[in-house]
Amino acid sequence: MGWRERVRQFRAAAAPRFTDADARFVSLWLTAPEQRLFARQSAYERQHAVALARRVLAGGLPTRRELIAATLLHDVGKTTSPLHRWQRVLFVLLAAIPGQPLQRLSPAARGPWRGLWVLHHHPALGADLARQAGVNDRIAWLIAHHHDPLADQELHRLQAADNGSPPAPV
Repeated sequence: MGWRERVRQFRAAAAPRFTDADARFVSLWLTAPEQRLFARQSAYERQHAVALARRVLAGGLPTRRELIAATLLHDVGKTTSPLHRWQRVLFVLLAAIPGQPLQRLSPAARGPWRGLWVLHHHPALGADLARQAGVNDRIAWLIAHHHDPLADQELHRLQAADNGSPPAPV
């Protein structure tokens, strides 16, 4: 993801707008337990997820409900710890450093390091939350692997939307 997309994300996070139309869209795609999980996310994360789901649908390809549900829930793991904007910025900067310094953070990290650990591990954390909420295995798998470089076609569509790329078949 380029710096322009990151700047756009930062601006959107400063003044998130999750609308009634967004809430209606979510209710069409998520079951009641999934909606409760979705509601745990910040207004920005909810807005971001809806924008990605709409981007996936705009690709014109056949879309299973599981892909849209996973797209709407892909960042739910970030709800496991309070996250501050400065932590998100620092995370992006550290993630760009060769040698992957974020992998050396311990799950027992405290203070600001806890937020960085959560940001790094939010796919697995989100999949665990989804499983606990009774979400089906396919949705949980897509959430768990939404940052992995895999050849799964649905996962590729979620990743392309999250990276700001136009959705395209693999």
